[in-house]
Amino acid sequence: MKATLAFVISFLVLCTAIAHSTVISLDGPVVGVTGIDGLAEGWSMGFNDTVSVAAQLANGGGLSPATGNIAYLTMGTLPSLTNIIASTSFTLPGNYDGTFSLFPDVPLNAGSYWLIFSSPGPPNSYANWNLTNSANITALPGVQFLGFTESFDGNATFGSPQNDGMGYLFTVSEVPEPSGAGLCFIGVAGVMCFLSWRRRIAVGPRSNRRSRD
Repeated sequence: MKATLAFVISFLVLCTAIAHSTVISLDGPVVGVTGIDGLAEGWSMGFNDTVSVAAQLANGGGLSPATGNIAYLTMGTLPSLTNIIASTSFTLPGNYDGTFSLFPDVPLNAGSYWLIFSSPGPPNSYANWNLTNSANITALPGVQFLGFTESFDGNATFGSPQNDGMGYLFTVSEVPEPSGAGLCFIGVAGVMCFLSWRRRIAVGPRSNRRSRD
């Protein structure tokens, strides 16, 4: 019974891992924060995929929500708002400090991409992006970190990307296809049916006859 339970748990863990593969992530100990306005960070990927994009953000305004922020997902060898793939306006809740989902489901072709932020800044927004100087980058084969940079003229132009062990924390994950999730559920159902059948065989048929004295 214990071996069977371990098998089922392992199967479920495998399904979860397949469904939520990380395309690229940058994490590490947070050593500081920077106001998000004008910040850009990028990656390249050599395959088509549907992904979700999140960044580790912090609201430095205490209880006040950080409003009027915009995140852009752009395509190109360098950050630019001339080729926007997706954009979203968002509000960071008061005292927020953690991973914030920006684009939950966006299809991307092979190419280079940049996450760019725009923000009105204080007093409307104290939204910050968490920074590390010991970047730990995890990426699938064919995926590369392009570095980060900043604009000082309203995202009109950007400096040369910096890639030297520092970086802003973000994660790009694969969005599971419905067919893949369905196959996992079918697999789990099949395993449960098989276990039920084995249990019935082991116990044997029940008899409704009463013994005679």
